[in-house]
Order: sequence, then structure tokens, then C-alpha cells
Amino acid sequence: MHKRRWLGFALPLLIAAAIWGMPDSEKRHRRDSSYLVDDDNNIDTSRAQSPIVTSTSLADTLAPEFIKILGIPDVAGTRIVAPYRTWSSYFIYSADKQKVFEALEQLPFTFTDDNVDLSVRPISFGDLHLIKTSLMPEEISTMSAFWIPNDDSRAYEFIKPPFRHTLIVSERTGNIQHRVEFAG
Repeated sequence: MHKRRWLGFALPLLIAAAIWGMPDSEKRHRRDSSYLVDDDNNIDTSRAQSPIVTSTSLADTLAPEFIKILGIPDVAGTRIVAPYRTWSSYFIYSADKQKVFEALEQLPFTFTDDNVDLSVRPISFGDLHLIKTSLMPEEISTMSAFWIPNDDSRAYEFIKPPFRHTLIVSERTGNIQHRVEFAG
């Protein structure tokens, strides 16, 4: 009889404490995004509800021939992965503009793509603004410096599906801001 009284009193308290002390899984997921990374450090964006910002490198993003043609060391950058499995990577490096254009033009593509650029083409800052308006607000705020070119800069675009390259080249310093978009 004494055991029943104790169980009748303690059991509801234990259940209430367990329920009350359980973390709200939705709150935990909003704070901690580690659940999106698998054992091989691959990002699973299928459960993400907002973009994920990670680091990347030019070697991880483009063909090795690109870096070899430029003759530059590997460059670190920022990658923004959208919830719908597209991504954009941003890099800043110093290189000869013509070598960059030649390296881009040598990147592989498939002949079945209709929207392929065979050479890098200049675009206006108005065109650059149109590209910007199609992006997620998180990408614009994370990479805001890219979208504010200097007066001495020129913008260029190069499309070889599934990649779209947007370049802002400073005529004064030779610095190149390079955005690589993967449209999947």
C-alpha cells in the first residue's frame, strides 16, 4: 500500500518534469545548424529554412585548370547555400583581368545548353542591380560589399550552365571580386 501511494504521487511528478524539461526541438534547430551537416561535412539543405553561410575555396568551386592558368594560390571565399540547393560563392583576388577571362572561357560546358557565353561580356551596373534584386536578402546583407562597386570598377558576366560568373574588376587596383552562382 505504501508503494502505491508513493508511485501515485511520484509518477505524475516525474512525467511532468520530463515534459517540462524537454528542449523545444524547433528552438534547438533554429539556434544550432550542426544537424544539417553529415559525417562527411556535406551540408544537407533539404531541412534548412534559411540560407547557410560557409567557407569555401576557389579550388573547391572551379576546375583546377582555372587556378593553374591564373597562376595564383588557392583563394578562400564565402559560400551561401540556399534552402533549394543552389549556392553562390564569393572570392576576392588579384589577377590579370585578361587571364581571368581566358581561364573562364576554357571552362567546360555541354553543347546542349542554349544559354552559353563563349566569351566574357561586360554588363552595366543596372544589370548588376537586376541580378542583385533576384537574390535572397540574407545573401545581399552577408555579401553587401560585393554589390557596391567602386567608380573605377567594371562589371562582367559569363554564363556556362550550371554556373553563372559575375565579376567586378577594379581598373585601379586590379582586384577582382568574383561571384560564382550554381543554379543546379
